[in-house]
Amino acid sequence: MDRWKNGIGKEFVDHLLKWGRSGNGLVISESPFGKTNEGLLDLRGLNFDLRMELLRVEFKPADFGKARFKGARIELCTFTDSLWEGVDLTDFVESGSTYFGCHFAKCSFQAALIGYRGSRFVQCTFVQCDFKSASFIRPEFDDCVFDSDKLYGCDFFGSSFERCKFSGTMEDVWFRGGFPLPEFETKFGHPRPNRMLQVSFEEANLLETTYSDQCDLSTVKIPNTGKYALLNNWPHRLLELKKQAESWPTKEQKMAYLLVDIYIDHAANQHWFLLNIEDLRCYCKTDNVDLIWRTLTQQ
Repeated sequence: MDRWKNGIGKEFVDHLLKWGRSGNGLVISESPFGKTNEGLLDLRGLNFDLRMELLRVEFKPADFGKARFKGARIELCTFTDSLWEGVDLTDFVESGSTYFGCHFAKCSFQAALIGYRGSRFVQCTFVQCDFKSASFIRPEFDDCVFDSDKLYGCDFFGSSFERCKFSGTMEDVWFRGGFPLPEFETKFGHPRPNRMLQVSFEEANLLETTYSDQCDLSTVKIPNTGKYALLNNWPHRLLELKKQAESWPTKEQKMAYLLVDIYIDHAANQHWFLLNIEDLRCYCKTDNVDLIWRTLTQQ
């Protein structure tokens, strides 16, 4: 919006540019344009397209609708009860910040870096947000909602989730219990163990989802379509499938061996797995996977 390029809007932006990077605890409690009808600071359209750096800045409840945080660097900042609708967060880098009660809708997080130094998202919602090519370090998500069909190719690297809800189609998404290698802890710090405590997938469609690095799925709520099975002793089940398939007809044996090869690499340190029968059909390019399904899911 042009209102941030002239007059009182420009003065506000200049002030933020000057003092926002000082780290002295700047608090944004007023907007040059007052408040919205919902009582939020009117920061709609705010343009941070200047590689803005903010350190230890606290924003009182605000509406950032259509703002541009493209390329901004946000560190140890606090956002509370704020609206982020249609916000451009492309190439956004955030570190150690706290987001409480924030609502993100149709935001672009493309190529963003999220969660360095253990950022916290509490009671936040993400609706139709685009996380394409986004990178996660070790953010913590508590009591959050993800409602989107745009969770594709997303590796929640070092992320942890408790009492969160996912809905919509998720494809090629990776949940980990922690970092896959010790050197990542040296580089990025110690992540909170990902317990996936009471995480709900009841309204989600999970395609080609990976779970690894001691990701605890013992309390997750699985989709209620009947196409999923929550399995323990995952490495043992794969080895048992391979063993039993030795006596199967050639076609079924090849399918079983193929699936073991697909899953075994990340199974060594992963006790739990949430299996989708549609993934089996996709990998084997056939509907005839009942024998494999029964073998993997038998007690």
